[in-house]
Amino acid sequence: LYYSLKDSVIRMYKDPVIWTDSSQITADFIEIFTENNQISKFVLHNAAFMISREAEDRFNQIKGKTMTGYFQNNNLKTVEVNGNGETIYYTKDENDIVGVNKAVSSNLLIKLKDNQVTRVTMLEQPDGTLYPLGDLKETKLSGFHWLEGFRPRSKYDIFLTSQGYKPEEEGEPPSSQ
Repeated sequence: LYYSLKDSVIRMYKDPVIWTDSSQITADFIEIFTENNQISKFVLHNAAFMISREAEDRFNQIKGKTMTGYFQNNNLKTVEVNGNGETIYYTKDENDIVGVNKAVSSNLLIKLKDNQVTRVTMLEQPDGTLYPLGDLKETKLSGFHWLEGFRPRSKYDIFLTSQGYKPEEEGEPPSSQ
């Protein structure tokens, strides 16, 4: 991790993982841009992946070559996926999951409200299908790694090495651990 006062950008190298309330964000290289001591946007370079747990064994997923997320009042509002966009997300009717949507598009635009995806727009060469719950056999995108065992629970956890790693879910520790 490197922070530059000159341009107010946080740069994360070597298997970076960012956790929000319910999401895990990974990429080969991450840049976080700040303005007035607040995050204004992030850019996920190469192998960008956002995962959020919908239920015990169900995960909403967004994947692409590069992702740019834009913040408003410290809340993520929009994510642009450029190149090789893929999604798997669970659709709800009120609070009940009614189906799972799998979509592929060169570029995607995702809108969020209260850290929840409200709309996914496929911008180029879209191809998607809404499956009844249980009909989609492959519910994880290639490259999926849920790293819950690495999630810091306190500020001291960021200093743990692989010796302290105890996987709670599938996935392997990043190669740098």
